[in-house]
Amino acid sequence: MKTLKVKDREINLRIYSRYIKMVQKELPEDMPIAQAVIEAMSDPVGVAVPFLWGVIQDRNSDEVVPIDKAYEIYDDLVDEGKAPADFSKIVLDICQASGFFDQSGYDAMLAYIDRIKTIQKNAATGLVEKALEKPKPKSKQKPKSKPSAN
Repeated sequence: MKTLKVKDREINLRIYSRYIKMVQKELPEDMPIAQAVIEAMSDPVGVAVPFLWGVIQDRNSDEVVPIDKAYEIYDDLVDEGKAPADFSKIVLDICQASGFFDQSGYDAMLAYIDRIKTIQKNAATGLVEKALEKPKPKSKQKPKSKPSAN
């Protein structure tokens, strides 16, 4: 079983079936699970927190753990240096442990996440290089005069 280490605790990454609908209700409207894995990069709080909330529910209890506990876990993960792409991987791990993806689906989603990370890294590198470029001196051009009506 996959687990997530947060501070001094280890969290089982399985959402039990009785809590899946509860998690889906907290996701942005009509978001399929596969899309949630990718969307966790652009909206880690809105997507990852419901999944974290799902994994902290006790399988043998009818008492629902408040969502505030999931926000605390999210904040602890950020304090430990987790970035948006890391939250996509965490959501993917939760989905696999909860039966949403088999190994081939997991591998395909992981490859997609890695590809997006590479694209983002290359784009960021390009922006940094462009920002560090010295501006080229502008050539002085004479303003074009309007032709006379003669």
